Amino acid sequence: MTGFGVKREGQTNRTTASGGDKGRVPPAIYNQHGVEPRPPKPNGKDCAWPQINRPEASGAKNGKGGLIDAKFMKTLGIEAMLNNIFANSQWVAGKTAESAVNRGLELQKAGSPSILCYLGEHIAEQGKVEDMMKEYTHLINLMGAKGLTTSIAVRPSPFGSDVKNYADQGKGKTVLDYCYNNLETLVALAAKNKVSVCIDMEALPFSDYTLATYKALQKEYGNVSTVLQGNVRRAEHDLRAMLKDPDFGGHPPVFRLVKGIYKEANEDGMEPVAYTGYDNIHANYAKLIGIAFEESPPGTRIVVASHHDARILEALKLSERHPDKQLELQMLMGVRTDLMKNLRAAGIPVTEYVPYGPNAFAYSARRMAKSPDFANAIMADTFKSVPAPIRPLMHKIVEGAYPILFGSKLNIEAARGNSEAAAELEQYLLELPARRGAAGQKGFDGMGKQGA
Repeated sequence: MTGFGVKREGQTNRTTASGGDKGRVPPAIYNQHGVEPRPPKPNGKDCAWPQINRPEASGAKNGKGGLIDAKFMKTLGIEAMLNNIFANSQWVAGKTAESAVNRGLELQKAGSPSILCYLGEHIAEQGKVEDMMKEYTHLINLMGAKGLTTSIAVRPSPFGSDVKNYADQGKGKTVLDYCYNNLETLVALAAKNKVSVCIDMEALPFSDYTLATYKALQKEYGNVSTVLQGNVRRAEHDLRAMLKDPDFGGHPPVFRLVKGIYKEANEDGMEPVAYTGYDNIHANYAKLIGIAFEESPPGTRIVVASHHDARILEALKLSERHPDKQLELQMLMGVRTDLMKNLRAAGIPVTEYVPYGPNAFAYSARRMAKSPDFANAIMADTFKSVPAPIRPLMHKIVEGAYPILFGSKLNIEAARGNSEAAAELEQYLLELPARRGAAGQKGFDGMGKQGA
């Protein structure tokens, strides 16, 4: 999905810095408030990773847990039962790498790419991080062996950034060195197997570290992308800084634009860090999509990951106006399958986000709590015995149960947008073949790039 960088002979692989002699510690490139980055010191010396500034800088989950963390849930096998139910659903591709790769191969054969992700985040135990490394190593090697040349998704918190009681075993003196080196190992292996890597964005405190890690890896390997979130105020600056930054070693920046699912706290008396409210968040999301097309250099690949009719329509129209840019649409497996079918029928491939793994219930509940459409359709499909009059209320049931189960509350948002946007998108797709014919365009190729 992007070019694959090849290391030049004699290219330096590591820099000596405060993080240890085995840690590549590039400078912070964007700070928490989105101001211009400070230039690095000579040869990258005395530079440190941007810190993950949160109440507990290292640790899995703050706050009280819910019933899902209760001992009896595991003792009675309730958690395992829920994971089994949701791991074999239309929006999770089973428990194993083999099942996810098989789904990816089905999509690739049909001309659509995929992005595979093993479920799990905020891992505090170093041994479990090493288990995650083994899982992703197996996944990447399997993709290479099967000829699945598409993408995987990773993020810092499952790969070392949240480890407590860290012990250096040759992978860096700090947890941030450890996390970076784990991610670099996967990126290098992925490049050998012609697989791209997207470093997902987590909550706001992870932003600086994630962007610094992304920049260092994309500069060296060229097969890496990252994510910017529409609900975060700094995203506009980060996007513009990324587009103007010449220091990517000849590899273009690649980014996925999303609405954002994390609820960020705006502290009293402080400059707000996040947008609140449906309209404000989507207004900024739409603005980011516009900036990406209007201000990016030719050849830039712009990934818009959304199930929102209006955002998808805007991206398609901008792509028509900027044929020198590459548009890629991404959607979650099992969500808005009707829209994915219509887009693909119109010659627009959609990259499908394919999650897998045994920890499927937490992922499914989080997604359902964010989308009434998702909850209504998925719960009714999974639990066939749900009476018809109750099915339209499933998202309310999920919304009420989520904080009891997981100890936190999520904001509900309709993923689709409104009926007017849906009708306009449907009409746009109907008219698209005629416009392409008049312009002499063939449409889009199999990797989301507009063809001529």
